[in-house]
Amino acid sequence: MDIVTAYLNGSLDNDIYMKISERFKMPEACNLGSREHYSVKLNKSLYRLKQYGRICYNHLSEYLLKHGYKNYTTCPCIFMKRYRNDFIITAVYVEDLSIIGTPEELPKAINYLKEEFEMKDLGRTKFCIGLQIEHLKLIFLCINKIILQEC
Repeated sequence: MDIVTAYLNGSLDNDIYMKISERFKMPEACNLGSREHYSVKLNKSLYRLKQYGRICYNHLSEYLLKHGYKNYTTCPCIFMKRYRNDFIITAVYVEDLSIIGTPEELPKAINYLKEEFEMKDLGRTKFCIGLQIEHLKLIFLCINKIILQEC
């Protein structure tokens, strides 16, 4: 899954100011001084903001933890929720999610995430952190050997 508007959902945890773009039309009262004397304080995160990955993660993390998911310091990008015989595991990489779970709980987890975030279903994971994943009756993982050459 891809969180489409991940960078717009998070609140800033610090004051962040940016220079005013040349395309931005300044109000008449501000035209007295140089544009370089002015800046804009951001109220929400913007795409390509250096902090946006952390902001997105914090918002998603708070949402999942609030609804019973567990997260461990040894693996902060993995969120798990267990039931009697069912489970959901969500792996987070910036605004992309890989969700694994039992057939009963998987649709519930996806719908739950869609309540808070605009989500795009990218289908089954085919590649993840260097692993090639094949979905047949079983799931096969293939790690390609990488040969490094000296330059």
